[in-house]
This record gives sequence, structure tokens and C-alpha cells, in this order.
Amino acid sequence: MKNPPTDTSDKQDSIEVQLLEAVTRAQSQFVITSDTNAVFDGMLTALLSLTDSEYGFIGEVFHEDDGSPYLKTHAITNIAWDDETRALYEENAEQGLEFRNMQSLFGSVMTSAAAVIANSPSTDPRRAGIPEGHPPLDAFLGLPFFHRDKMIGMVGIANREGGYNKELIDSLRPFLTTCTNLILSVRSRLDQAAVEKSLRESEARGRAILDNAEDAIITIDHTGTIESCNRAAGKIFGYGHNELVSMNVRDLMPAEHSERHDSYIQSHMRTGRGRIIGVGRELIAKRRDGSEFPIELTVNELKLEGKRLYVGMLRDITERKANEEQRSKLTTELTVRLNEVNRLNEENAMLSDLGSYLQACATKPEAYDVLLAHARVLFPNESGALYILTDTEGSDCVISWGDEQDLLSHPIQKHDCWALRRGVVHESSDSKASLRCRHYNGIGAGSQYCIPVMTQNGPIGLLTLHVPVDEAQEKREVDAERTLSLMNGIADRLGPTLSGIELRNQLHEDSIRDPLTKLYNRRFLDETLHRELLRARRSDQPVSVIMLDIDKFKQVNDEHGHDTGDQVLVELADQLTRSVRDEDIVYRFGGEEFVIVLPAAGLDAARERALAVSRDARRVRVETATKPIKITISAGVATFPEHGETNEKLLVQADKALYLAKQSGRDRIELASVLEAS
Repeated sequence: MKNPPTDTSDKQDSIEVQLLEAVTRAQSQFVITSDTNAVFDGMLTALLSLTDSEYGFIGEVFHEDDGSPYLKTHAITNIAWDDETRALYEENAEQGLEFRNMQSLFGSVMTSAAAVIANSPSTDPRRAGIPEGHPPLDAFLGLPFFHRDKMIGMVGIANREGGYNKELIDSLRPFLTTCTNLILSVRSRLDQAAVEKSLRESEARGRAILDNAEDAIITIDHTGTIESCNRAAGKIFGYGHNELVSMNVRDLMPAEHSERHDSYIQSHMRTGRGRIIGVGRELIAKRRDGSEFPIELTVNELKLEGKRLYVGMLRDITERKANEEQRSKLTTELTVRLNEVNRLNEENAMLSDLGSYLQACATKPEAYDVLLAHARVLFPNESGALYILTDTEGSDCVISWGDEQDLLSHPIQKHDCWALRRGVVHESSDSKASLRCRHYNGIGAGSQYCIPVMTQNGPIGLLTLHVPVDEAQEKREVDAERTLSLMNGIADRLGPTLSGIELRNQLHEDSIRDPLTKLYNRRFLDETLHRELLRARRSDQPVSVIMLDIDKFKQVNDEHGHDTGDQVLVELADQLTRSVRDEDIVYRFGGEEFVIVLPAAGLDAARERALAVSRDARRVRVETATKPIKITISAGVATFPEHGETNEKLLVQADKALYLAKQSGRDRIELASVLEAS
């Protein structure tokens, strides 16, 4: 009997699990620390370990004034090979090394915005060569990562034994998504710091203006006649120093302010109390040229040689007023920016939580349940749906929510949706001149969003949202921006998740299927037979197995060749599948051997089934150039629990019965011996 080829999916699954742990670790570290270099260093270390690579880097894409791209590293392996390169690394590693040579392997990633695999760099036409003394470059993998459709960074790793392949790239998608989220978060932090710095600088300028202002000092008598003043007063009001003396202070104020000022002085003269004495207040003053400007005035009473005088201290607060207005404007702008940053942080946190759950999903229905739970929280007053494209021009609704979910839950056709037609986001609103998709017919007024769910192979679904009409136009515009951002974030995470689940399912299916006959293989037999025996033990039911092989199959291969032999195996596999019950399972055990597991079938029923299978096998006919090939089979039957209570024992007894059938002349059925099994 032949053993099946060794499967590698377990190792792939291990890499994906470890990547998920590294991604989760990096996201948590970024939240609690401001040291982004440490976060990226940890990400790079995990990446090199998981991919068995020798060195690498994680970098962010920037652009020169002319638009040409260059790369700045957030983390890079120290591969310095002499004093000069060591000094360069130590001086620049912390703030990031910059690379501008696009005629290279990493440059090919940046100019093409696509993954680059070079498992023979020395002969790759995209290479730029390496400096003398540089560590050897035996294999290279460069992976771009994106925000929306814009490349914002890349990962490069080198020297993995055996090189790199597409399967490894697919398993690294969660890692690239995390790199994107980290770069966006770093940029958000830098934007917030820049706004805060701008406000601090503006406030410092305002303080400097106020600290260096020159105050005017004017002394008046009870009639308001100016008796003395300083030079600053003349400068502020546009008069020569001596010109102000003997003028009345009311001449320095607009009429409404001067009359009010006179009444305050007269009231104080009568009662000894006043509303302006010792109290600072803001007024409007008038210059010599008639222009008006704001001042801050403080008046104090002074008695000199029995004469009552009033000393006014005036400060031109034009600059201060302008500064306050500017500061108020900056504060408003900062508040708006901070609210935006907080909104983005909240969205990133919610989307990160969604992404974490999506990455943990093993099946598409699990992913749909996760999305539905988050969508009801993120969009509690809206109605939405997720559609998955079918092989035809249509799509099926897999989840829907909100007041309009019944109308949204019907399948839609590609020609009914502008987003599916054009492959881009489509937004429509009753308040704007925009085209509404036909699949929203019957739904009330409001705004509608259609977001294609994309993978590298194109669209796989459609995410839709209906927002009911809101009377507040400004609020609606703000909410529209937030809604579109959230929807895009969800679609960006959903596409890779569904693609990854599809890939894992395909890999698992490939690992349990025989590639020639498409029957389940021996690995899957071990798993399922064990479960069937446990179920049978709990329900006190029998389980039987039929082990069979093709009589004189070697002669078929020798006379007609292995291609004809393979065709015989395929035809027999099809016949066996048709010959058994729906609940029975047929496996290719190895070579020309097959196993049929019959749940809830006792020995007699299994023997009858084996006889029927033997009769049906004689119908198999494969045409050749010389003559048609007909076959017979020999089979052994064993039953749980009489002939064994474990996989191994049951299969051994069935194999012994098969051997007896072949020794007894072939084309026959033999039953396992209870005595021999004991």
C-alpha cells in the first residue's frame, strides 16, 4: 500500500497564527507607547522570524517636489559591513534611512506598486547590484501596502532558504494591513502635533506683542481737560507730545463714548462713587485722522494740592484684539482638527476591532456574523446589506440590517448598480444631482452608498448603506464624510478576509482530496473514521468499512501505461460514488486501494453493499487502442465493534479480509474474522 504525499498546510496555518499574534502585539504596543520605532522593529523581527528571512526593512513612501517617490525606513536590519556603513547606520537608523535609487529590486516594487519576487537576484534584470562587502543577496521579496488605492509603504525581506512564493505573500496580507494602519496612525499623530505647535507659536507671538506694548498715560482735571501725557499717548493718537495738552479727552473718543465718559466723571464728583474709577474697561478711541481703534482704559483718582485729578492709563489693544481673533480662529481650527483626529482614532479603533475579529474567522458565515454585529453598532440608524457576487451577472445578499433590510435582502443584478458597473465607490443623495442605483427602488429618501469589496483578483462583493434623510444639511455633510470613511474601512478589511478564508478553505480541501480521483484521501479518512466511531459508541450503533482494490491492476499499468491506469482509477472512483448511499463516504486509501465507510451499517448490510459495489465495478469500461479494459475488485469487510474499536484495528482487519479475498482467487468479498480480531 502507498502513503499519500506529505502535506504542508499545517506549516502554512502556523505562519498565519503567528502572524496574527505578531499583528495583535504590534497594535497593542502602538496604543500604549509613543516609540513607533520600537513597534516597527518588533514587527520586522517577527516578520523575519516567521518567514525564515535573514534581513529586511519596513519603509514608508514619500515624494519629492517633482512627484518622484523615495523610501524612508521605519525599521531596518543592521547589515553594516565596514566602519563607513556602521557609522551611516548608527547616525540615521533612528530617524530613518532614505533610499532613492528606483533602478533596483526595491525600486521595482515602488514604481510598479506590485509585489516583486526575485529568487535569483544575481540574474534578475531589475537588480542594481550590491556594494562590495555587502552581505550576499540570495533571494528577495518586496511587498507594497496601500491605503485605498495609494501605495504608502513597502516591506522588503531577503535570503529565505528556498526563496519566496505566492503562498507566502497571501499569508502576509494581515501583516501588510497592520503596516498600513500603523503608518496612518503615525501620520495622524504627526498632524496633531503640527497643529498644536502652530497654536503654541501663535500664542507666543500674541504674548510678545502684549508684553512689549507701550501704554499711554494721560492726566485730566474734573472737566476732562488734559493736563499732561507721555510720548506714548501722542504716538498712539497721532499727535505731537505737546499737542495733547489742553485738549479735552472727549476729543479722543467718538461722541457716544465721550458722553458716557463725562457722565461717569460727573457722577463720581457728586457721590464719590464711580463706575470707571479703578476699573479697567475696553472702549473705542479716535485718532487725529478720525480713525477709530480699541483701547483698554483704567482711570484712577489723584488728589494733588487739594486739586482732584484723574489719571488714565490707555493701551492700544488693536494688536491684542487681532491676536485674540486669530487665536479664536486657531482654537476653532484646532478644535475641528482635534475632533477629526478623535473621530479618526475612534474609527480606527472600531475598524481595528472589526479587523481583529475578521482575521480570527474560520468561515465566511462567521465573517458575515462579525460584520453584521459591528454594522448594527456603527450604523444604528441606517440600513445596509452585503452582497456576494455569483458566477453570473448577479449577486446574493448574505446579510442585511436596519428598517429597510427586507427591501435590501433581495439579490441584485450587476447592471442595477453603478458601483458594480464602474468598479468604484458610488454615492447618491436626494439633495444632490446624482444617479440612484436601481436596486434602491422602493426605499425612502436619503443618501445611498455602494462600495465594491475588492481583492487582488477584482471585486467579490458589494457593501451598501442607506442613510435616511436628515433636516440638518451641515450635519448631513459631516456624517456623509464619516460614513464613507467607515464604509471604505470596512470594505478594505472585508475583501482580504473573505479572500483569505477562500484560500484557506481551498488549501484545506486540497489537503484532504486525492488530486487524481477527487475522492477524500487517507488523511481525511483518519479524521472522519475516528469521529464516526465516537458517534457510534455514544449511540450504540455499528460502523462498517469496506477495503477494496482492483484485481491485477499492475498488469493494466504494464500493458497500457500509467495514463490508462489513472483513467481506470478515475472511472472506478466515479462508479463507487454512485454505488453507495448518500451517508456513505468513499476514500482513496492509496495506489489502487479504496475504502468505503458505512455509518450505522452492520456486517450483513455491509456485505450486501460490498457485493453491490463489486457488481457495479464490473460495469467500468475504459477504451484503449487495442481492446477495452474491464476490471474486477476484491474486498474485505470489517465492522465496529466486533472486529475492532479503533481506526487502526478496524482497518487492519478489513485489510486482512481483503488479502484473504485476493489469496482465494480475487473478484470476491471476504468478511473479517472475529476470532482473529480478538
